Amino acid sequence: MMPASGEAPMKWIASIVALFTALVSAQAPATKSAAAPAKQPAKQYTMEQFLDTTSIQGGLSEAGDERT
Repeated sequence: MMPASGEAPMKWIASIVALFTALVSAQAPATKSAAAPAKQPAKQYTMEQFLDTTSIQGGLSEAGDERT
């Protein structure tokens, strides 16, 4: 006995929906675990402290370049 013509597309649709559901649930983000340590805020520096620890040196120019 042959299946009705509407049964084959319904099986395809059901298979695609099941596959899509499995893929989406596998990609769901993991929840944070209770053992994860809390992040500490980044240390803040004053402008003076920053400028005391950085420097700008040199420049790059090509031969024949009149502008810097």
